[in-house]
Amino acid sequence: MGSVAAFRGHVSVFALLAPLLGACAWHAEARAASHGLAAPEAVGIVVDADLSEISGLSVARRHKNVLWAVNDSGNPARLFALSTRGRKLAGFDVEGVRNIDWEDLAPFTRAGRHYLLIADTGD
Repeated sequence: MGSVAAFRGHVSVFALLAPLLGACAWHAEARAASHGLAAPEAVGIVVDADLSEISGLSVARRHKNVLWAVNDSGNPARLFALSTRGRKLAGFDVEGVRNIDWEDLAPFTRAGRHYLLIADTGD
């Protein structure tokens, strides 16, 4: 697909595909303003070949300035740590599962331990 831009503003962090950047950035800015929030600002671009089809992005809870990312279907079952500027920090194989159609991920805490839930919810 191409590069993904990370933004800070209305929500903690979200990703937009580069071809849609103009329209989506305008929508995000209008939505933020309607809630009395500052407009989002571009803070980085992901250009790493291992991250060519990011479908899920989440803020890390235990590590400051780190994002977690997963690629969409057809890619290995891998979880990536990114800087908030979009630089790949590390990749981790997720053993015992397949990436059939990973679409998103979300952090949660249970019994004082931090986890990432990967959603294989595609079609």
